[in-house]
Amino acid sequence: MKKITAIILSLVILTGCLSLSAAAGNSSEEKALQFNKDGKFTILNLSDIQDGYPMHSLQRIT
Repeated sequence: MKKITAIILSLVILTGCLSLSAAAGNSSEEKALQFNKDGKFTILNLSDIQDGYPMHSLQRIT
């Protein structure tokens, strides 16, 4: 029973990965970076840090 479950789960994961890669490959337009007038751009980094309360202060990196 464990082997059958593992095979089915593997097929589901494989199917999902293949469909995502096919969808990514079908994009006809390329996305380019968008710069400000001064040649700079912004990077947004989202993360789920499992930090306890109180949270540490945010630091801006320049």
